[in-house]
Amino acid sequence: HNCFFPQIQLLDEIHEEHPNATFILNFRPVNDWIKSARNFDGMAGRYTKCDIPGLPKRVGKKDQDLRNWYCGHVRHIREFVALHPSHALIELDLYDMERSATVMAKLFQVKERTMGRKKRKVE
Repeated sequence: HNCFFPQIQLLDEIHEEHPNATFILNFRPVNDWIKSARNFDGMAGRYTKCDIPGLPKRVGKKDQDLRNWYCGHVRHIREFVALHPSHALIELDLYDMERSATVMAKLFQVKERTMGRKKRKVE
């Protein structure tokens, strides 16, 4: 199965090419992420068919498998940035749209937009 997630699979290459890159890690409660991954065009199933570091193949039938991978991925990104201090890591709460919009506007030096700031319910 052809899958490619450079933000997961190519961290060393990103570091080599862009040693001052800023990484953005979007958060939502892990159970909401799992629901989203299962409901968005079968993403959870696609993840488990890919060669994603830390996610054993064909494990996605149990939520705990995805939960363990998600938490491990977050730890891995944090550790990677800690080992490469030329990078910045910005963690955004997807359910705190107002704060996230403020952080992004400051980061990218643009005016904040008021569109899309309502909380969305994950189905």
